[in-house]
Amino acid sequence: MTDRSAATNDKAEANTILTPEQTAHAHAVFTSKCADCHELKQPGRYTVKKWSKVLPDMSRKAKLSNDDAQLLKTWVMANAKAG
Repeated sequence: MTDRSAATNDKAEANTILTPEQTAHAHAVFTSKCADCHELKQPGRYTVKKWSKVLPDMSRKAKLSNDDAQLLKTWVMANAKAG
């Protein structure tokens, strides 16, 4: 995947609408798993581009399932700064 197509996919995820249940689950993963290792960084603190670089490694370190990693990424991207 090229950088350009990855950026396009990340921006598309930023526009994905989650159900209330998905949002609640993603937030629960965020507050429980991410906070296990470091201070929580609110999604709006960073851009979609920055999160797309950070999330794969952090999801692996947190030992998230593929489904939880994808849901968390979608939620974070939807709440990240544009750019």
